[in-house]
Amino acid sequence: MVNVEGQLPFNPIAPAKILPSIEWSLNWCVAAYEHQKLIFHSSVVAKNGQAILLPAVSGSGKTTLATYLGAHGWEMFSDELAIIDLNSNLVNPVFRPASLKNESIDIIRKSCPSVTFSDVTTATHKGDIAHAKLYTQKQFRTFNKCPVQAVVFPKYVALSNTRVMTLSQAEGFASLTRQGFNYNVLGSEGFNTLAAVATSCRFYYVEYSDLADMSELLSEVLADQC
Repeated sequence: MVNVEGQLPFNPIAPAKILPSIEWSLNWCVAAYEHQKLIFHSSVVAKNGQAILLPAVSGSGKTTLATYLGAHGWEMFSDELAIIDLNSNLVNPVFRPASLKNESIDIIRKSCPSVTFSDVTTATHKGDIAHAKLYTQKQFRTFNKCPVQAVVFPKYVALSNTRVMTLSQAEGFASLTRQGFNYNVLGSEGFNTLAAVATSCRFYYVEYSDLADMSELLSEVLADQC
């Protein structure tokens, strides 16, 4: 078991479930101890030097969406953590595989043939888990920090038409704080960084079921056509 500052934050894990457990442990370590940057529970995708944050609670489909986009012309900066510099307000790319759950595994297998998959870890507390590698390290090194152009709160709704609702900056700011891992810890630095991001981007809530349609919509968002 892992000892962190005299405490044992993780339960014993069977060897067959070690891969997703390592990922969850790393997420916890970053969220709990990285306080030099502002961190949100959010996927991040980018295109043409502009980023879109996709913050959402677990089960909203943000990882499936970000993985699909990353395999179809976008750069997937992260499927889980948006990491924003406190001074420049730029969002950082993170070199890691996407963590897919349950039905999402087959969805990405069928729609993204270029993606490399790990073995599936079955019967975790989150269901079946597989990790999807989109890029080589050489490809990833071409990714650069970039400004946040928009924040889209996605919600997958099966068989639905895509529905878009524009949010005010105040609504977007408040919603982002609820997805922050260390916003309260950073105090005024966290507030100032989030305020700078919020005043320079647009906010949307989107319900969707079609991944290709979402790719087109987000391209319109970046082009300020939505």
